[in-house]
Order: sequence, then C-alpha cells, then structure tokens
Amino acid sequence: MEALQRIETTILDAVQKHENDPQLHPEVIANLERTALKNIAGFSVMDAVAKDKAVVDARVNLKSRVTRYIQDRDQLTSTMAKVGVTPLAMVPLTAWNALCRELGLYRLDPVKGRVYIENPSSDIGKQGEDWIVKVLHGCWAVGNLAVAVALGTLIAPMFALFAVLTAVLSGIILFVPMENMWMKVGRNHGYKAFLQKPWTEQLKALMPDGQSLAIRGSGTETMLRLPIPPAEVAAVLLKLQSFQLQIAAAPGAISFEPSVADMFRQKEIEIAAHEKWIREDPVVFIVNQSAVAIIAQFGDFPDEQAAVQRVINSPYLI
Repeated sequence: MEALQRIETTILDAVQKHENDPQLHPEVIANLERTALKNIAGFSVMDAVAKDKAVVDARVNLKSRVTRYIQDRDQLTSTMAKVGVTPLAMVPLTAWNALCRELGLYRLDPVKGRVYIENPSSDIGKQGEDWIVKVLHGCWAVGNLAVAVALGTLIAPMFALFAVLTAVLSGIILFVPMENMWMKVGRNHGYKAFLQKPWTEQLKALMPDGQSLAIRGSGTETMLRLPIPPAEVAAVLLKLQSFQLQIAAAPGAISFEPSVADMFRQKEIEIAAHEKWIREDPVVFIVNQSAVAIIAQFGDFPDEQAAVQRVINSPYLI
C-alpha cells in the first residue's frame, strides 16, 4: 500500500506541474518539428510559424488533458464513496498503462470472470508441421545418400542409381498416404514445445500487447483464475461488484480455465502450465475515462521508483 501511495504522490506532483505550466516532452516537440517541415522545390524547410502554433496547441491540449483527468478522478472518487470505498491510489490511465508495461504486469478486463486472449495454436501447429517436414526430408536425404554410397562402393553404380530411385518412390508411397499422421505428429511436437516454455513466455503469446483482448468475441474466451483474496479484499470486491473491475497482475498470479493445454486439445500432456512460482498477487482497479482508481491489492506492489521515473519522464504521463 505504501508503494502505491508513493507512486500516486510522485505522479500527482508531475501532473500538477503540467496543470500550472504545461511542458511538452522533447519527443513530442521533435514530432511537431518533423510535421512542420515542408518540402519546397526539393528543399526541406522548417515552417517556424506552423511549428510555434503546433507547440502552443499541444500545450493547450496537454493542460486540457490534465483538467479532464482531475474531473474524471474526482467523479470516480465520489462514485466509489457512495458504496463506502476509498481508493488506495489514483493515477492517470496513460501513466498506469505505461507503469504496468514497465513492471511486466498484465492488464485484464474480465466480464463475469471471463476474458478473451489469443489462441496461438494454429501458428504453433504450423511450426510443428514445418519441423516434421524438415525432419522427414533430412532422414530421407541421409538414407538415400547412405544407400547410394554403400551400393555404389560395394556393388556397382547402376545398382546405386536403382536403389536411390527405389528409395524415392518408397518415400512417396510411405509419406503421401500418411501425411495427416505425420502432420499430427508435428503439431503435437509444436504444442509440447510451447507448453514446456516458461509461463512468462506463454503469456506473451496469449496476450502479446500485455493485456487481454479488448474486442469481445475475438480470440479465445476463457475463464480467468486468480489467487483467493483475503477477507478484507473480498469485502471491497463485494461492494464494487456492480463496477467494471479490471486487474493488473504478474504472470505468477494468472491462470486460465480451460488451461492452455486444453486449448491445444492436449489434455493428455502432463506438463504444468505454470512454473513453481512464489505467490504473486494481483491489483484490482477501476477506469473512468482518463482516471484509474486502484481499489485493492494483496501482497506487495512492486516499489520500483526507477520505473515510475521513466513513466514521468516519458510522453506517457497523461
């Protein structure tokens, strides 16, 4: 809790500075300068008037975003107070998303406990198919070469040529009718290789943008399973059950039902989806337009001031 409050205080100080005197990030200014460049008869010419106007407009926009955030924050605080809940911390949505990325936290937006994630089974299956084709081609080529060399050395070149042609024909006879079987072997290999990866690597494939899919009905729908909350957190969740609660969680706190192995139809594979993680606990938050209210956490939130400073000193504060 103390870590969250320090983060809130640090970010709030930066936001208030922009409220009084909005200062654009150097990266934003550089983008405005590139926009103000004009090509005149093949020459790159800086339109200083256009640049100055763009800078003024951007500063006005930044100040308006700060004002809007304060309004959204106050509205969300008031709404939560009506059900008797005080947030642990309030931060801008842009800064929160950037901080989660910095800390390696996945953002999940469950509806009735269900989220949408990518199902990479087709890509992984194709990788497995490519693998088995390479293996078969390699075995086939090495076998043909070995037969040709042996017969050519021991008997006669004509027999070697006949043996190679026979091997090629037999390979076609054996491979083509059994292609589906070999492709299934390859897919299973791909699935097993994926399931043996660390859970962190699996999640990168399931949520490549660091969050569950925003478009309902896309990807694969699955039930989100998180650690059992302590009694005081459960009490807060009950008060806010009518709100759209979102989750920020480290990989070790996340699991799905059906499991990833079930998604691949690999129920017979007895490979644990998770490594032996030390318990990692999630953070529950609510979004109101540009404001985020962090309303519950159990366990320790990462107190990474370096990450907070990177967010504050980036274009992604507000």
